Amino acid sequence: MSPPSPLFDETVRDPLGQVTVSTQLDHQGLARISVDGHGSVEGMAVAARSFEAAFARLPADQGLHVIVDLSGLEDASLAGQLSLVPWLLRHQHRLRYLGVVGARTTALKIAQAVVQMLPF
Repeated sequence: MSPPSPLFDETVRDPLGQVTVSTQLDHQGLARISVDGHGSVEGMAVAARSFEAAFARLPADQGLHVIVDLSGLEDASLAGQLSLVPWLLRHQHRLRYLGVVGARTTALKIAQAVVQMLPF
């Protein structure tokens, strides 16, 4: 028996082709997101739009478990990473778990600092 197909499965690129974001979401609210390429504010805006499209497929009161894989992300600017903070704050009520894996030390430290500010 094969696993059920994802509720949402999208791969998008920023206009400059520097960042590729793959977002998969299943019916139980588990999201697997990978970000590859050279990080930028524009790339993170594309990522946020992909997240929005995915999460809109579920009821607004359904909790989300999100795993973000940054192992393919290079040179993520501080501005690019911080541009996702307003998105996180808007959706913090839905986030039951947010895990960041594969990030370089600086990116991981920033992600950890941001997550610590959120009431998970």
